[in-house]
Amino acid sequence: MISGGTRPNVVAAEARVEVDIRVPRLKDAAAARQKVSQAATAGPPMLHRGERRTEPPAHGAFGRRIRLFRAARRIARGLDMDLGESFSGGGSDGNFTAALGIPTLTAWAPWGKARHAPHESILVDPIAGRTALIARLLAGTYNEC
Repeated sequence: MISGGTRPNVVAAEARVEVDIRVPRLKDAAAARQKVSQAATAGPPMLHRGERRTEPPAHGAFGRRIRLFRAARRIARGLDMDLGESFSGGGSDGNFTAALGIPTLTAWAPWGKARHAPHESILVDPIAGRTALIARLLAGTYNEC
């Protein structure tokens, strides 16, 4: 989202660009942050009374989401579970909270087979462990992120 200025053909006193960037793997976050920072200061400078007016991003949400994921992974290990990263197409209600800057993890539904098909089923064995993981995550990290 780009905003700024007051009228066409008038040098804006200020402008703002808001970008939503998502990375497929946790290890990609640092490189994405660096590329955004480089892009913010690249190209011809916007001059106003001889001063460069572009600045690197002031903030980002990668850090909070990374801390939340690491906390979930640490709790999962304590429960003898492997919490891996994955990517799937489609949307999630987590998009709404993530858009508000709230650290969000998705894909907490029960594991199963034939998702959205008439013969869809869930695996019963993992339910207790996943429930314990969610409960411990909420109890122990709510204020950390």
